[in-house]
Amino acid sequence: MPLHRMDRQAMTGCIAWPVHLDSYGACGTSVYAVWPEQRPDEPMVVCCAGLSVQAVLVEEPCGPQEPWRQVFPDLDDPDMEIAERSEDLLAFVLLGTTGATWALRKPGFDPETPMHDCFDGF
Repeated sequence: MPLHRMDRQAMTGCIAWPVHLDSYGACGTSVYAVWPEQRPDEPMVVCCAGLSVQAVLVEEPCGPQEPWRQVFPDLDDPDMEIAERSEDLLAFVLLGTTGATWALRKPGFDPETPMHDCFDGF
């Protein structure tokens, strides 16, 4: 079982992490590249798809929900078995991990304001 470290210096991968932002102090961040099964409007040709794979969410996804719904269309389903499982994927690759979780401050707040008083999203 992997250990979760709250160490913002513990970074791996090829991601330009937003170190200029405040670390929220949560367990960490992981970034994945995900390739859903081929869409008709994509120029990619899959020669040999092999086995389809599925991803399972273990944390709350960050950012706009629309891109997540392309891979996890049942994200809001109350049945967690369904909600957390992706559509069939050609591949997914872990691009990087870190021990920090960065947060945005609400505009206009003093940098010394505690994050819980001015949190504006991850």
